[in-house]
Amino acid sequence: MRALNPSDLYEKTHFVFDSAGRIVSTREPHPSPGPLFSLVRGFSRVVCSVRADVPAPIAEELERFARDERPLWNCGLPQRTLSNI
Repeated sequence: MRALNPSDLYEKTHFVFDSAGRIVSTREPHPSPGPLFSLVRGFSRVVCSVRADVPAPIAEELERFARDERPLWNCGLPQRTLSNI
């Protein structure tokens, strides 16, 4: 089993995922449905997750935007956000 990086660790400890890797709920005693979208920028990689009830076309677009984000080690460069797309 490979070690999780901090970005993966954050998501795995805060959310419950379905078999497709989509967010089902928060991981707490009285869980909420969780966020529609989560983006965690770590030093070595960016991790994103989308909630299970988000329609597939929207989830795919969010994941595409997340792939364009840079990890923190590269934070001197401008980030890809809706304001500069």
